[in-house]
Amino acid sequence: MDFEDFSYDNTESFSFDMPDLEYERKRRMREQELLRRREEKRRIQEKKRRAFMYTVIGIIAALLIMLTVLGVRGIVRAVNGSHEKDEIAGFELLTEEINDDPDDSGTYETDISSADDTGTDNPSDSGDNDLTDTVNTSSLHLEKPSDFLGKNESLPSSTGSDGSTALINGNIEVYNGYNIHFTSDSEYVISDDMKSNRAILIDGVTGNVICNNDGDKVIYPASMTKIMTVLVAAEHIKEENLDDKVTITIEETDFAYSNDLSAVDFDVGEVVTVRDLFYGTILPSGGDAALALAKYIAGDEESFVKLMNEKVKELGLSNTTHFSNCVGLYSDDNYSTCADIAMILKAAVENDFCFEVLSAHKYTTSSTYQHPDGIEISNWFLRRIEDKDTGGEVLCAKTGFVKESNCCAASFAVNHSGHPYFCVTADAWSSWRAIYDHVYLYHSHI
Repeated sequence: MDFEDFSYDNTESFSFDMPDLEYERKRRMREQELLRRREEKRRIQEKKRRAFMYTVIGIIAALLIMLTVLGVRGIVRAVNGSHEKDEIAGFELLTEEINDDPDDSGTYETDISSADDTGTDNPSDSGDNDLTDTVNTSSLHLEKPSDFLGKNESLPSSTGSDGSTALINGNIEVYNGYNIHFTSDSEYVISDDMKSNRAILIDGVTGNVICNNDGDKVIYPASMTKIMTVLVAAEHIKEENLDDKVTITIEETDFAYSNDLSAVDFDVGEVVTVRDLFYGTILPSGGDAALALAKYIAGDEESFVKLMNEKVKELGLSNTTHFSNCVGLYSDDNYSTCADIAMILKAAVENDFCFEVLSAHKYTTSSTYQHPDGIEISNWFLRRIEDKDTGGEVLCAKTGFVKESNCCAASFAVNHSGHPYFCVTADAWSSWRAIYDHVYLYHSHI
């Protein structure tokens, strides 16, 4: 064999026995890709498993917290109910003892003018008058069944000393005056259907408290303050001036925006009527409208608030109510009670124009350059409650919210026979809850 033959055979043998390197490289790459995908899938499944586990733990924790809160609230309500029953029982026993007294005439009245009102509206200036203890029924020594159990100092007759009554909207007769009567028939509200932690329902003919849940305890009234705002404004303006023009300034728009207030959404420079400001203050609870109205009436908010507190004193409510602003912004000096707000609402609906504003379901502001078709505004409390079974009709209402008092509402209603009632609630967790609490109170008591 020569060299050339040997070289050919060797080359042929070499090419036949050598492995396919490219095939091996690709095989290894495929294996590595499969391993990578399996590891990625394992990591994703592990993440899902952990997320599911954390979700279950979160749900269980939330349920435990909810059960704990409900349990605590149930205990508190039970304790409060027990205390209230003890007070009512003691009051009934006292009533029986007084009725057995042959020298007792059975009539006990005091005139509001006899109340020792020093004009000091600020609780910090009233010495021992601690707001948290004001009109606490458990600490009062009741000498007569008509002694006041939760409202300033005195109890007038339901029809006034001269037997007179007041009229609302020209045809709804209510008692004359702004004090209320807690009686042995006044119920303490304990029901799973009632969620507001403060409430009062008052008979508009007698002034008697029908039911109550700490309605005489101090609250921050939020935008229910605006009931007093429109009442004071209405009492300081003539009917022919309701169509006066007012130019909205940046002060009003910035005031509403910077304080996170509800607003009508007037534009800077927009020229609106005073009537628009009244409706804008109540229906959408407009902070811009309320401030503009206060400035129109008194020149500035401070002067207007002074008028508000003068009205508070005139109504005989200054021991437990004081205002520091015209819109209901939270302040330690802007306080009231559900009972007092009910009386302020009573005074407001006795004013014909205020009744018109507080009873409006919708209103469209006047045409302006900025809003040629006007701005349509609504009283959503009235619109939402109008189809609910209240046992009558809710005619007027104003809502409010600050986090210190949660959702509040004040309303005026009549039953199917035309009998009037005033209802105020506070500390509900939502605006809808406040509505349903009013539905419950009316439906179950009127």
